[in-house]
Amino acid sequence: MRRGLLRASVLLGTVVLLASCEQIRPPGTAVTPLGREVMPADNRIPREFGRIFGASTSETYPGWGQLYFEDDEGTIRVVFVSFTDRALEPKVLTIPRGGEPARPEKPR
Repeated sequence: MRRGLLRASVLLGTVVLLASCEQIRPPGTAVTPLGREVMPADNRIPREFGRIFGASTSETYPGWGQLYFEDDEGTIRVVFVSFTDRALEPKVLTIPRGGEPARPEKPR
């Protein structure tokens, strides 16, 4: 009886400990949600998106493809294409780029 109670207590403690765990990020990093832009409704990709530099498909989203563009400032935009509807998704994923990432200050 005591062994069964001890095992149940250890199991319950393990479950509670694992459920309360949180992913630890390296210092100085943070999750930054990516922005979305809305394209004009004329089913054309604006020239301002820049040059296309890649394309991909995924088995996770059958019938869809992604086109990758980079503008003069380095901003990357991902345009989603529906092959079944032969149309562009108006919401475009925007990935800004800039200079060197900020580094955390060293403790004094």
